[in-house]
Amino acid sequence: MAGCVLHVIDDSCTPEAMLELSALLRDGEEVISAGPPPEWLHLGRDVPRLPRPNRRAVRQADGIARRYDRAAAGKDLVQCWSVGAAVAFWSGVSYASLPLAIRLTELPGRSELGRLLEMSELAWPEVVCAAEADAAELRAAAGRLAVRVIPPVAVQVPREPGARSAARRRLGVCPGEFALLAAGTVRRDSGHRMAVWAADILNVAGVPVRLLVHAAGPALGGLEGFVSRIRFGSRVVFVGPEVPVPELLAAADVVLLLQRRCLPAVLLACAAGAAVPVVAGRQAGQRRGLTDDQDALLVAGDDPRAIAGALLRLVEQPELGARLGRSARRGAGSPHEVGFIRRRWAELHGRCGQVEPGPAAGL
Repeated sequence: MAGCVLHVIDDSCTPEAMLELSALLRDGEEVISAGPPPEWLHLGRDVPRLPRPNRRAVRQADGIARRYDRAAAGKDLVQCWSVGAAVAFWSGVSYASLPLAIRLTELPGRSELGRLLEMSELAWPEVVCAAEADAAELRAAAGRLAVRVIPPVAVQVPREPGARSAARRRLGVCPGEFALLAAGTVRRDSGHRMAVWAADILNVAGVPVRLLVHAAGPALGGLEGFVSRIRFGSRVVFVGPEVPVPELLAAADVVLLLQRRCLPAVLLACAAGAAVPVVAGRQAGQRRGLTDDQDALLVAGDDPRAIAGALLRLVEQPELGARLGRSARRGAGSPHEVGFIRRRWAELHGRCGQVEPGPAAGL
């Protein structure tokens, strides 16, 4: 990417988006946070904060808008890492001729799509999806948006025995335990509750299990309450933002991706790059191009017994997990490497810099 990019994040950005931004950010590029500074960014430096914008208040308060304008001064492009961050920036800055790119690591909901369409009436945002299936669905729902596809970056995950042992100790995984990572933002349809049930079934069957869960997302409180009411709850570890995602993947024996709608492409690419076997919901997995028993185990994502059955196969057949991991790693290949993804973003930024923002009807 060029050195004149301003990255805008906010508290609606997912751990997956923060993981990719951390990998792609270059010296000279600036990050600002609209709202609380997300701790999922492990940058080793402070992230400047801007006040969380209420759109009506922003239009009434010139001082807030001027702060956004100052943040954008001298930048050739603004790249937002969620719809919320894009709306926050767009509603607080005089758009002028500053190109805007929005990275979507997951499909927007109905309300987010409405905000995107409203913004496209006045601005010319480039919406960037992580997979062609997501882009096709978004184009069908909102044909006047400019939608591009750039695959996610596969962040390097330490898999050396020493790094793996250190990660497992830090996360409380005891020797001999089978570590499951229920990955991704916790939502109502993210499958984390099914992961807890499946892990509990293994535990009852006598398999020593430790379940790691990302402590992020709008449904986190409900999941924590559910876990506190079951006997297996003591074996569930809610992992906060102080632990980087690569460390979680280093500690895991298997990654559970049970989202109903679409799998987080960034986490899928990272798991493949680290050769960690994946158990995923059948429909969402097929939508991402996964093949059952070849590069993942695909199951009915709403059936904890089926999920537990797939996990038990991996416990009893270590060679199966190794084969799935090798196959997924071969499939990941160069399209997910950092250098390749940076070149794709640089090409997009170059195109954005040559386009004058205007009415969306011209798309």
